[in-house]
Amino acid sequence: MKIVLVLLLLACSCTPKQKSDSEIIYNFDTKTNELLIKVRLPEGKHAYAPGEPIGKPVELVIHSTNKWELASQPVFPIGNKKHLIDHSFEIKAKLKNGQGPISGIFKMQLCSDSSCERPVDYGFQIN
Repeated sequence: MKIVLVLLLLACSCTPKQKSDSEIIYNFDTKTNELLIKVRLPEGKHAYAPGEPIGKPVELVIHSTNKWELASQPVFPIGNKKHLIDHSFEIKAKLKNGQGPISGIFKMQLCSDSSCERPVDYGFQIN
């Protein structure tokens, strides 16, 4: 029995598939109170723009911690006719009423032409 278990463990101990993560950079301009999120998608992947009826479009949530809130709706990228964003993009959001660190969640679902990953919440904090 032990030999079978060891053989099964050896057979299953292959190198894990490398996950191709996006590069996400958050910047906040204290003079204009504008939050800028720059996203570089992995090669061969796309995300969905707002308006997508089936997939999960990109979304931005600002936590009310330190009284921060959106001054207006964020400016999201416009996708192609299928609501796909298949290139690097930016999201701009004007904030108001807060002081101190800003925290929130950037939500995105990555897909390829053949499948989609589960939607991911990318939490962030800017001091």
